[in-house]
Amino acid sequence: MTPDATQLGPSLPATPSELFAGVSRASDQLCRWMAELTLTDEVVARPSHLPGWSNGHVLSHIARNADGVNRTLTGVLQGQVVARYPGGDAERNQAIADGAGRPAADIKSDVIDSARALAGVLAAVDAAGLWGLPSSEGRTAAEWLYRRWREIEIHRIDADLGYQPTEWTAAFIDVLLPGLVAEWDARVDETLIVRVSENDSTSSMMAGREFTIAAATAPSDAAAPVTEVSGPDWALICWLTGRPTFTESLGDVPPLQWI
Repeated sequence: MTPDATQLGPSLPATPSELFAGVSRASDQLCRWMAELTLTDEVVARPSHLPGWSNGHVLSHIARNADGVNRTLTGVLQGQVVARYPGGDAERNQAIADGAGRPAADIKSDVIDSARALAGVLAAVDAAGLWGLPSSEGRTAAEWLYRRWREIEIHRIDADLGYQPTEWTAAFIDVLLPGLVAEWDARVDETLIVRVSENDSTSSMMAGREFTIAAATAPSDAAAPVTEVSGPDWALICWLTGRPTFTESLGDVPPLQWI
């Protein structure tokens, strides 16, 4: 029996079947987008929306992320817990730095080839029903479906290559926005109220919803301060992940997440 999201832990905001379908579509879209993209050495070298990173850094990161998830899920297929990056963060960071300056054609092929290779491993894990098994970093295999999906979509907007958060699908937003709220819960020092506007939101399921994230700790003699933020669902995701490029109207943006 395939475990549901609750059985797999609180960090998984959807079932493995839903996540597998979502990340498979996102990966296919990534490959088509890269294949059609006019990518030159000059474009690769331009600054991305991430501080200190070029477009080449972002695209190399997407590829190396695919390799890392591939590595740990191949371990799952073999009944082993295998680290995504055997050399830790230092290996990860060096691989991104080394890959950022390559010719555009090499980077394009790398993103596509690594995504397709991972797709094959994901299909094998799904066919074997192994999503509940342990893997790298204390996570179940299924958690990498969610994490890969958000890596693809968030980093596609981080690269200054034309992709916009308004292009995110409702299915992605339905998974990521509640997932972000769950991750924020119990780690903020003030109460955060997130209101999804009816106007300009992509997901009909999210439009009009309100999320309250309670402060993890509050002063003993006073209530915790309250921050409120309102906007379309896609803009709130950008705000919660610290992407100021797309959230100018929402006020001060929290620190950047996921580099």
